[in-house]
Amino acid sequence: PGSLPPTGSVTMAVDGVATASSTLTTTAGVTSASFTLTAPTTSGSHNLQATYPGDANYNSSVATVAFSISKSATVTTLTATPGVLTPGTTESLTASVAPLNSGTTTYSITGTIAFYDGNVLLGPAPLTSNSATLGGLSLSTSAAHSLTAVYSGDASWGPSTSNAVVLVPLLFAPGEAFQFDWSED
Repeated sequence: PGSLPPTGSVTMAVDGVATASSTLTTTAGVTSASFTLTAPTTSGSHNLQATYPGDANYNSSVATVAFSISKSATVTTLTATPGVLTPGTTESLTASVAPLNSGTTTYSITGTIAFYDGNVLLGPAPLTSNSATLGGLSLSTSAAHSLTAVYSGDASWGPSTSNAVVLVPLLFAPGEAFQFDWSED
């Protein structure tokens, strides 16, 4: 006893849930178990616990280590339809949220988008299939508007703010008559 390497297997648990088991191997006098685990999908602090039940020569043991998972970064994109302010026409704002890392191909981002005109909240809208729409907006056509979409984040995804979309009023409506006077001095 004690001169032979430990035998058996080690069970790995993530946040108290057994996730994998691996048989001990001894190489060059070092006994170990290797694991491939999938990281939890929620950010924050987590615990990883390895449990060795022991064998005829060795007592059982438990090793615990804490680790943290950061929220994944996002990018928010805003579009306005139509792209020009026109009297009598309502605006529809659509924000899309995606991972900043373009290598992520499958994702589900949840939460809420807050739509702003400058510092004025126009309204919130929930994300559905990674996008949110706020429609039926009647914006003043006497001034330009600087619109942004702010994603607040969720348990796995970090917050982000879109670049500003500037809407400028249409000076003349299509088909509208106007007078242009020009003189040369």
